Amino acid sequence: MNLKEFSYDSIKFGIGFPFYGGYWANDLEKIIKSTIQPDKFERIDKSVTWNYSEIDFNIEKENIKFKLEINEYDDISLILLNEDIEESKQKLRDWATIIATEVEKLKK
Repeated sequence: MNLKEFSYDSIKFGIGFPFYGGYWANDLEKIIKSTIQPDKFERIDKSVTWNYSEIDFNIEKENIKFKLEINEYDDISLILLNEDIEESKQKLRDWATIIATEVEKLKK
């Protein structure tokens, strides 16, 4: 599992990792709903074809708002949307680790 923290432009804090398979978006949605159990969840299919997916999930849990993006390179990014205090960053790290671990199980 290769999690990388980043910040640039308007993104104050994010965590990314490779996904390899946009066609797993439905599985990823199930992972989020069953493991993270968000208070609010919204899926936005930006572009979906038979060999390409670009999808956002807007998620809120414990008053922490973040977005999970699957980009055109099949990478996953969790992006913190509210204030980047350390408690929020740590929760995002925890959730990214959970999601990445479950995604690894799908690959096997």
